[in-house]
Amino acid sequence: MMEDLRSGIEHLKQAKAHMSEANGIMSGHISKLKALEEENAELRAKLEAWIQSDDSYMKLPLDADGVPIRIGDVLYSSGNECRVVSITVKADEVCVGVHTDEGTFLPSVNPKYLSRKKPEPPDSWEKLEKDARKTACDYAPAPRNEDGLTTCDGCPFQKSESCSNEMTIDLVERAKKLAGIKDGGSK
Repeated sequence: MMEDLRSGIEHLKQAKAHMSEANGIMSGHISKLKALEEENAELRAKLEAWIQSDDSYMKLPLDADGVPIRIGDVLYSSGNECRVVSITVKADEVCVGVHTDEGTFLPSVNPKYLSRKKPEPPDSWEKLEKDARKTACDYAPAPRNEDGLTTCDGCPFQKSESCSNEMTIDLVERAKKLAGIKDGGSK
């Protein structure tokens, strides 16, 4: 039993020595990691200063809304959803390559024809009927205050004495357009 106790104590001494050695190694690595993080921060600051002072690198093209376009972005053009797959420069003109939702690849699209705003679906008789059931404030739509209540400030129907009349006129104009009736009543 005494021999087992001595053996156990010896193992504990060896374990303590190994733990001390491991702590030393870990401390060394932590110091190296901190030094690398500091160096990385310095390099990042130098890179940012260089980028701001140097116009020789290619700037990302801007979409129709003035937002930089990156590969992988989903944008819209002429009602089609487009995923950006490439950005190229040809004779100082930046072009964007896209795959459309219809499966077509367009290798050279001018960025000003791409937008992040999903186009509104075309008007329809169903949409017109649904809109005719709305109140003038919901149809306009009237701006809302911080409490979520509608307010007349900035409302497109504010120019009229009757919001309902403005809504009715707009609905009739949409119906005439859907029916193919031009101004004056002819098709």
